[in-house]
Amino acid sequence: MKVEQAGDQCTLGCNFDTKRPLRDILVDYKAVLGQVCCPTAYAGRLSRLAVMLDRSPPLPRHARWRRA
Repeated sequence: MKVEQAGDQCTLGCNFDTKRPLRDILVDYKAVLGQVCCPTAYAGRLSRLAVMLDRSPPLPRHARWRRA
């Protein structure tokens, strides 16, 4: 495959040879981006991240250096 221009998958298509028609690939790409970027999905990812983060208060300075 010969690439003569610079761009991304939205402006020039794929930077590799595909077995599926380019239009089908780009339609699927658009659908995935629509699902990933929708506000409900984004808020859900933020909520899950907040649960996973350790939000406990920091230890007092003297307790940080205590040996076990």
